[in-house]
Order: sequence, then C-alpha cells, then structure tokens
Amino acid sequence: MNNKIHLINEKMKNGYEYFIKNKSEECSQIWFETWCLLKDIMREHQINSINDFDKTFNLSQMLFNWVSDFQEVLQNAQDYERCINFCEWLIPLYEKNEINKIVAKIAIAESYFNLNKKEIGDKKFFELTKKHPQYVWGWISWSDQYWLFTDNKKDYKKGEEILLNALNIKDIDDKMSIYERLLELYKESGESEKHKNIQKKLEKSNKFNINNNSIILNGEKAIEEGNIQENVPYGFGFYSDINQSNKGKKKIGRNDPCPCGSGKKYKKCCLNL
Repeated sequence: MNNKIHLINEKMKNGYEYFIKNKSEECSQIWFETWCLLKDIMREHQINSINDFDKTFNLSQMLFNWVSDFQEVLQNAQDYERCINFCEWLIPLYEKNEINKIVAKIAIAESYFNLNKKEIGDKKFFELTKKHPQYVWGWISWSDQYWLFTDNKKDYKKGEEILLNALNIKDIDDKMSIYERLLELYKESGESEKHKNIQKKLEKSNKFNINNNSIILNGEKAIEEGNIQENVPYGFGFYSDINQSNKGKKKIGRNDPCPCGSGKKYKKCCLNL
C-alpha cells in the first residue's frame, strides 16, 4: 500500500470515529481531505468508476460505502456547496448504478433549496422527475422542500401540487408513501376535509387499514380499485402524458441507498423494519 493510499485509509477510519458519534462537522473536514486525496489517486491511476477503485485498492472500507456516508455527512453538516460539488463528481463514477445516481441528484437539488436557490432546486427536481418519473422519492423529496424541510414560509399548496402530480404517473413505485405524505401535509396545514377525504376513500376500498395516519397496504391494486385518483393533476401538465411500462422493482442490496430517501445505506435504515 503506497503512502497516499495508506493516508486515505487512515483518514477514512478517523472520520468514522466522528461519524459514529454524530459529529458531522469534524467528520466532514477529515473526509473532505480524504476526497481530495482520492481524486488525486484516481487521476494518477486513470480510474473512472467506484467499482474499479474497489477492485484496485483493498481499503478497510469500500469506497462504494464511504461515498454514501460522506454524502450524508455533508448534508448533516449543512455543507451544501461542498455537497453539490461532491455529488456532481460522484454521479459519473457510479456508471450504470441508476439508484445511486438518483439519490445523489436528489441531494444536489435539496442542497440548492437549502442555499435559498429555489429556482435551481426546482429545475433539478423537474429534470429528475421527468427522467425518472416512477421513482417516488424524487417527487416526495421535491414536495418536502416546500413545507416539511423549510425554514421559510411553508407553501403547503405547492407541496400538495407536486404530490398530486406524482399520483398521476402510471405505475409509479410505492404510491402508499405519497398518500402517507399527503395525510401528514393535510394534518399539519389544518386541511381537515382533505385529510378526511383521503381516509374515507381508502377505507371505502376495504383494502387498507389506517391507524394514526399510517396507511398499510393489504392487497394489490388497491389504489386503483378504490378509485382514489380524482381531480389529479394540476400544474406540470406534461406529466399526465407520461406512459412508461413497469419493468418491475429490482432487489435492493444491503449497501444500496435506502429507497426511503434518507440518504443512508439500506442496511442502516429500513432493512430491518
């Protein structure tokens, strides 16, 4: 192991000592130095992908795992400019791993919102949901920026609009998460009639149980059979013309980003729920 690789390995390990203690700012600084060394090594060895790096160098932590942890740390440390730069560097290194690319693109869009650059954030989410309309957490993350995760005035109407447009996408993954978010939005915004309306339609379908605003799916195609998609969509009209076939869900690997959108690895998030 050459000196630079040894230093990368040591800095990764040192950063994890802060990581497990949730000391994001300290971890972020050490891992930024790690990233700078990584870029040098990859240029020197003409390595153009995460997989090729892991095949070439045997570190104590696989780069595939570390990059998702560093992305999480940058967001937690509120180092949004650096998060954007890191994710833009990272995306092409994932090659054909589309789910990891999508999660990184979501992190970029969210970072622009956190930097009060809403127009750019909207554009990034618009491009993402147009290219990957069936990926539900692109829509939910976009909606969240307007009410759930904003320090500015909450725009419940805009958040609702985005979620309702998502419901109009044919074969979108995990519609249940959209309805859960709508229930939460209506509860927080005080729109009791809309909240009750969704509950009643779901209960009428006899396919769901609703407890404490959490919807549990008990049968296939329950949403369609319950005829829930009324008065959808409005705004972003081109989405109503999207008609993509459902190619089926891929099995989620333990080290893949969790599909809940948290940015954490699946094994550290929803695997055991």
